[in-house]
Amino acid sequence: MTKYLNRLLPLLVLLFTALLLMLLCYSGKKHNDEMLKRHVLSLLEGSRVRLTESIKTRVLAIEALSEHLQGHIWKGDPIEEMKEMFIMISDPVYRTFKGFQSINWVNRDGTIEWTYPLKGEELVKAMAGNYSQEAMLKAEKYRSFSITPVIETAGNKPVVSVYYPVVDKKGEIRGYVDGVFEINSLIEASVTDRLDVDFMVMQDGKVLFSSRSETPEGRWPGNHNSSLISSSMAEDVVGISGLSLTFRMWPTERLIRLYRVTHRSQWPILIGLPFMALALSYAVYILQRHYVELKTKDRALRESEIKFRSLVEHSLAGVYLIQDGLFRYVNPRFCEVFGYNSPEEIIDKKGPLDITRSSDWPVVEENPGRRYEGEVESINYVLKAVKANGEVFDIEVYGANTLFNGRPAVIGMLLDIAEKKRLEEQLRQSQKLESIGLLAGGIAHDFNNILMAITGYASLLNMKLKDASLRNHVDQILKASDRAANLTHGLLAFSRRQLLQPQPVYFGKIIRDFEK
Repeated sequence: MTKYLNRLLPLLVLLFTALLLMLLCYSGKKHNDEMLKRHVLSLLEGSRVRLTESIKTRVLAIEALSEHLQGHIWKGDPIEEMKEMFIMISDPVYRTFKGFQSINWVNRDGTIEWTYPLKGEELVKAMAGNYSQEAMLKAEKYRSFSITPVIETAGNKPVVSVYYPVVDKKGEIRGYVDGVFEINSLIEASVTDRLDVDFMVMQDGKVLFSSRSETPEGRWPGNHNSSLISSSMAEDVVGISGLSLTFRMWPTERLIRLYRVTHRSQWPILIGLPFMALALSYAVYILQRHYVELKTKDRALRESEIKFRSLVEHSLAGVYLIQDGLFRYVNPRFCEVFGYNSPEEIIDKKGPLDITRSSDWPVVEENPGRRYEGEVESINYVLKAVKANGEVFDIEVYGANTLFNGRPAVIGMLLDIAEKKRLEEQLRQSQKLESIGLLAGGIAHDFNNILMAITGYASLLNMKLKDASLRNHVDQILKASDRAANLTHGLLAFSRRQLLQPQPVYFGKIIRDFEK
């Protein structure tokens, strides 16, 4: 079974790769279609906002004219004498805001009294029958502006009328300021990116404006990209007072081609994905192997550091690191030797001169300098050190060059040699005693030979003498010889480092013997 699966594995990998490519291709197409739709929606929203703001701006201009006339009426100026002023204040509005066909003064009964520009007066009067009484009634009711739906003039130009009421101090309406402006020019100005989208504007299902003359009224345009266009179409409504326009927008052939080129450009990437996967797999394998090696080395380094730190922390010698004239590290034994409680009292606070007797400062300053300058790799010397309590003692220092944080430093250790000095003194005393013992042994041997002769001759003399008094003197000689022999035996035992055998003596007898 396993062998069969191994044979099918290449096919399974191929099928999986093909399925993955199809899935990526489909998701890429869906993503592009969604991006196209979002692009169209963004353009539509921008166009809707610009068209709405353009209409509101013209409404505000008519409102400003109305308030100006209303101010003069409240001052008591007769309306009949305001024609010249009306034309004068209408001129800058007409010239500033594009699309205005005329600005009119309308009586309460709907009769147009004045119009600007004067050359358009006949056209306006021809349109008068098309004005909606509903807009004026609405303006009268709410004492605010009212907009008519789009109206087609005799020249088939769709226009919109804005009515704004003018009231006197009593609140009675004296007339209306009527602004007539062409809607198509505002629609065209609201769509800034004409190369990317086509659009149409409708009112009650009737097309008022379309960027494509061949598009049927109120219907979605159709071509060989109809499915993509239909899915990417967007629609919104522009509504202000009595005006309601439907704004539809869809992508142009140019924009569709751009998105399709973007989609096709993804194929090389999709085809290259398997090779990228193989390359990435190999790279991951190399990185993983490298990572394992680094982890192994790092583990060994950490273990080595732990061993070294443990060795240093528990060393019987004081270990130190000096850089820039200060101790950067000391171990607990170093603190113990100098009588400090913790390394924190020394590290970055004290230097070699702080723990050295002043007479040895030249030695301390000279030796690190020799190591820094490369004259010697390592050096050891003895000096007088000072403990925290002021006690002076001898230490032996060993130091060598090293690097700390990338800069030269000195690492080393020191030993308290006070005990060593004491042992050396004991050794010297022992050597002196040994010399004395050798001398005493030599003397004892020679003196013993002399005593043997004295004892021998005294014994012979004692045997030949008959006189008792003389023999008594010879006995004293023999006793003195015995005491001298015992003394030589003691000297020989001392020279041979043998244990002496003390014996009790009677001082009275010894004194009586000396008296004789």
